[in-house]
Amino acid sequence: GTATYTAGDNIAITQNGAEVQIATSATPNFTSVTTGDTVMNNNGLTIAGGPSVTITGIDANNTVITNVAPGVAPTDAVNVDQLNDTVAANRTKYYSVNSAGGGNEDNLGATGADAIASGKNATAAGTSAVAIGLGATAANANSVALGSGSVTAAAV
Repeated sequence: GTATYTAGDNIAITQNGAEVQIATSATPNFTSVTTGDTVMNNNGLTIAGGPSVTITGIDANNTVITNVAPGVAPTDAVNVDQLNDTVAANRTKYYSVNSAGGGNEDNLGATGADAIASGKNATAAGTSAVAIGLGATAANANSVALGSGSVTAAAV
């Protein structure tokens, strides 16, 4: 009898006389490929118990990402070297606050325009007001309160 061979999507069949060659296509197309714990499909690349790169994002699975080049564009990631350099270059100089916490955290004490409040519970509500010290309050424009608990409503 006669045998008929039909090539599939990823199989190439060639015949030269009585010789038939069956080979994998040079450009195979698969819906999914699994190699051990690694799966690659239309959703992306996943490694069981490891990182994944999918259409929904990148999950490093709590592993360290190494050899990251320094970011250049606004949407690039930064590496630890860049972060440390930026922190070192932007340290506050000639100013120090030692507080056990409380009010005036996160720049909440200086509410007046161009005002300065330094110290736990220090408030500078007036324009260009300055309050320095624990609980110091400078309420009016251009007022200055220096020292713990000092309150001034008078302008300088």
